[in-house]
Amino acid sequence: MKHYCLYLQKPILVIFKMKSIIRKAITCFLFLLVNAECFAQDKIIDITKDRQSADRTIILNILRSKVKPQIKQDVTFVVRSLQIKNNYAFFKGNVKYANGKEIDFRKTVFKDAFEAGMFDGNSIYALWKKVNGKWKYLVHAIGPTDVVYACWASIYKAPKELFDYNENCGN
Repeated sequence: MKHYCLYLQKPILVIFKMKSIIRKAITCFLFLLVNAECFAQDKIIDITKDRQSADRTIILNILRSKVKPQIKQDVTFVVRSLQIKNNYAFFKGNVKYANGKEIDFRKTVFKDAFEAGMFDGNSIYALWKKVNGKWKYLVHAIGPTDVVYACWASIYKAPKELFDYNENCGN
């Protein structure tokens, strides 16, 4: 057993006897390796198709709770895009009845806008922010006739890269 311990001690002693520059380089490398996730936060995380994502489930359930009173029935979403960056999530999709059928917007809070031609179908856009580890709903829009989210980066301080169209909007 003594011989085994001596063999393990030699490599450890060699590491401690290395020149300081090599130790610093190894320390930097290990620091970067351990903290790689911090540097990766600048990337957009696409959870559009990841049905197993806990974030996706939570986000869509929050949106469902906001939309259901407007539609006056249970709803489901067709997810065209759901992306996360720097604790913000942006959703683009379509809303339908929970049974998959198209919504009759004349039977919803959108009746007047629909009949006036100021409603553009079942498209839906929404934005959330993760605060203290929990997703906080910020805003959503159903059936907009324009790029409703053009100012959301500016208004809500969300990363511009989440949106395919941005305006300054004076904020």
